[in-house]
Amino acid sequence: MPKRKSLLLRFLILAVLLFPQAISSAERTTREYKIFIVVDTVDDWSVKIMDGFKESMDKFVSSKGAKAAYTTFDTKVNPERIPPIIDAIRMGDPDLICMVNYPSGFADSVITKKLTDPKYKFVSENCIPVEIGLIPSWQKPGGNVTGVGVFLQQNSQIRLMKRINPKAKKLAVFSWSAMTQINEWFEKEIARAAKQEGVELVEFRKVDSEEAEFAFFREYDAKSDEYFVMGVISAFVHADGSPANITADEPPFFQNGLKKVQVLAYDETVISYGALGGASVVWKDIGIQLAEKGVLVLEGKSPGDIPWDYPRIYNIILNLKTAQKIGVKIPQDVIGAAYRVYTDYAGNYVGR
Repeated sequence: MPKRKSLLLRFLILAVLLFPQAISSAERTTREYKIFIVVDTVDDWSVKIMDGFKESMDKFVSSKGAKAAYTTFDTKVNPERIPPIIDAIRMGDPDLICMVNYPSGFADSVITKKLTDPKYKFVSENCIPVEIGLIPSWQKPGGNVTGVGVFLQQNSQIRLMKRINPKAKKLAVFSWSAMTQINEWFEKEIARAAKQEGVELVEFRKVDSEEAEFAFFREYDAKSDEYFVMGVISAFVHADGSPANITADEPPFFQNGLKKVQVLAYDETVISYGALGGASVVWKDIGIQLAEKGVLVLEGKSPGDIPWDYPRIYNIILNLKTAQKIGVKIPQDVIGAAYRVYTDYAGNYVGR
């Protein structure tokens, strides 16, 4: 009997020493983070953001011996689709919610602002969180949400233009008039950057149609090379209110309808169409930034204590075909610094 008690005691001691580690290991290998993604539009830019977010998040959870289960909802910027999404979030009780907003901040306006309980934790791609009343300030978001903007600081764009053409001292900007809140924010941003960089902001024009947008370009196409232009959001409607197909209409317009206007863009796609170049947003890295904030949240930090950020990197993208067409000689050091240089209008390029 004493021998049996001795063996049992040894077994219990071993169990105490070994089982907690075994149980902890089992928990790590079976833990599944439930992550919801809400996107306003499934487009090239939003898909890249989601890809960057998932890839980075998967690396984190796998390093913990866990995995992530993703559920994606598409609002289609349609108010009728919102109640079921909110119900799904409430019933699903996710560990983290990633919001990928249309430029108007639609998803955050109709979902994030309604789910203020601290148990819901959000990371959001949204450039106007203050303007829509989501957070009080970028530095101190407060509440249950943090995020990343979508526009890089415009100083970089202006500095690039000054390196390409030192004569360029006058800037004109357009945006779709329907984007009221983003236009308010962007106009302040570009005015600040222009003043800091010693460039005159000639105008910030709000256009109501694709035809008005193209008229803006033609107007500045007739001016001297002191002028350069930038766009915020293209007008996705015709003058009669019908939808405009930007992806079909912009390439021939840039390539054949303009002769000398210097156009900068923050989206590489527009540069491939025929804009001169730009300090371009890296959509996938915005997703990675969101994931890194999400990791902090999953590790226990309150979203409201994490400052909102600008996109942290950009790529210099150039279109040599357009430069040759409009008579601009891009300095070799700028070409050498570029991430990608388009050599024609068929999508061919050199660089990464």
